[in-house]
Amino acid sequence: MRETQLLKRYSGLAVLLFLPALGQADVVVDWNGIMQTTVSTQQPFPQARFAAITQLAVFEAVNSITHDYQPYLGSFTRCSSDYRCLYGA
Repeated sequence: MRETQLLKRYSGLAVLLFLPALGQADVVVDWNGIMQTTVSTQQPFPQARFAAITQLAVFEAVNSITHDYQPYLGSFTRCSSDYRCLYGA
């Protein structure tokens, strides 16, 4: 009986420790899923076009954070704390 209780406790502890690793989200995969559900009813040409636009936007968004690659759309000037930069004005 005691061994069963210990086994339950340790298995519960293992689940609690490893459960956060299963719940990790990847924003790029999320955007791919959104794009797929959005264009699934379209004809092939618009599907390819919308997919390319989405992938370029995701690349630019991630690259603006990591700065690993040269921007595809050219370099942008960095904004100061001006609120117009936040809203694209």
